[in-house]
Amino acid sequence: MKFLWTLLLLVAPTFSQVVAEGGVVGAQLIPNVAYDFELCCGGPGSGFVGNGFYTDGAVDGDFRLFYMGKGCLVGCRFDGTIQDWFTRQSLSRYCTIQSALLIGTFNSFKYYPSVEAEYSQMFCVKDGNHWGSGGTLTVHLQ
Repeated sequence: MKFLWTLLLLVAPTFSQVVAEGGVVGAQLIPNVAYDFELCCGGPGSGFVGNGFYTDGAVDGDFRLFYMGKGCLVGCRFDGTIQDWFTRQSLSRYCTIQSALLIGTFNSFKYYPSVEAEYSQMFCVKDGNHWGSGGTLTVHLQ
């Protein structure tokens, strides 16, 4: 039994994402049109926005996403780079939305060599307290 637990501890990281860099927690899919991924973890204080890139640019210039689940039974993978940061939009006195345009590749049942994607995340600050939503990555296939 001890052997099985040791094996699980060694093998599990191979199939998981590092939570500190964010992970996909849900997806809304319109096959062959768009994939909308809800991302978790990251934001002010952690240095990360959404799924593994910093607020001042991408980690190593890249944004990577992998998801396997409903609608992505063989896995969905997006690899892209940030092309442009959009001007923050104000939602209220305390909250703004930061968005970015990405260009990359997408692979699911079919390989798409060049797709556009949008990243968006809400940030709020009040009385020195920071909080934010999970991010969203929308990959446009058409």
